[in-house]
Amino acid sequence: MRTYARALFALLLLAAFAGPGTVLGESLKGDAEGDQARRSDAAAVGEGAEAARVNEWTVGIAGGQLEGTFLRMAAEIGKALDDGDNLRILPVLTYGAVENVSDLLYMHGVDVAITYADDLDQFKKSGAAKNIDQRINYISELFEGELHIYARPEIRSLADLEGKKVGFNTKGAGPTVTGPIVFDRLGIHVEPVFINNAIAIEKMKTGEIAAILHLVAKPNTLFTRLEPTPGFHFLPLEFDSRLADYYVPARLTHDDYPDLISPGTSIDTSQSQRCWQSTIGPRGMIGSDGSSGLSTTISVASRGSRNRRSTPVGRK
Repeated sequence: MRTYARALFALLLLAAFAGPGTVLGESLKGDAEGDQARRSDAAAVGEGAEAARVNEWTVGIAGGQLEGTFLRMAAEIGKALDDGDNLRILPVLTYGAVENVSDLLYMHGVDVAITYADDLDQFKKSGAAKNIDQRINYISELFEGELHIYARPEIRSLADLEGKKVGFNTKGAGPTVTGPIVFDRLGIHVEPVFINNAIAIEKMKTGEIAAILHLVAKPNTLFTRLEPTPGFHFLPLEFDSRLADYYVPARLTHDDYPDLISPGTSIDTSQSQRCWQSTIGPRGMIGSDGSSGLSTTISVASRGSRNRRSTPVGRK
C-alpha cells in the first residue's frame, strides 16, 4: 500500500518538475507563455527540434466527461487518425458540450471541439463571444445524441416534474442548455440541480432529486452499468412542433437498455445533432474553406462513422 501511495504521489507531482527553477503553478500554465517556456527548456538541452516536431501536428480535441460519449468519440477518432509525426490527436477531458465551445475559443491547446447544435446556437444567441461565426469553423455533422430522462417511481409524466428538483448534470454539460429549452417550451417549471448524474442518481434514491436528464448516444454506460432500482424508469418525451427546430424524434428500446426497459416496449424521446467545430487559429491547420488536410480527414472519418454508433471510428 505504501509503495502504491508513493508511486501515485510521484505521478501527481511529475508536472512540478517540468523545468528548472519552476514551481507547480508555473509549470502547469496552459497559455502560450507556459508553452514557450517548455520549448525553451527543451532547446536549452539540445531538444528544440524534438519539441517542434511533437507540437507541429498535435491537435487537441475537447471531448467531455468520462461517462459521456464525447470523450469516447474523441479517443476513437484519435486512434483512427493517428499518423505518427504527421498527425496526433489528444482527447481532452472537459465539462461537456456547452463548455467545449468556450474551451475552443479560449483554452490553449484545444483546436477542435465536439458539441451539440442547440448548444452552439444558444452560445451564439447569448452574446458571450463576439463574431463567433468568424472565429470558428463547422467541420461536419457526427450523429444524434438521445435525451434520456430517468425518474423516480412517483413521476409518471413530464408534467409531474413541475416544481421538482431535476438533475441537469454538471454545468457546461449538454443538458444545461437542452433541459431549459425543452422544459420552457413544454411549459414545465423545474428546479435545476447541477451535479454529476452518477451522484444525482444516488440522490434520487433518497428522494432529494426527482429525475435526471442525460444527453448522450444510446446505449450509454451510465445506464447499461446501472443496478436497476425498483420503480425507477425512463420518462417518455412526446415530440411535437415545439421542439422541431433543434431536435428530431428518437426512441429508447429494450435492446438499448435490457435491464431498464421491458421487452417489446420503447420510450419516445428526442435527439440533438452533434457537430464538430474548429478554431481559425494562427497555425492555420484548418482553413476557412474547410479544405485543409486535417479538416478533410476528420470530415471523412465522421461521415463514415455517423451511423455506426457501437463501432469505433476506423474499424471495419
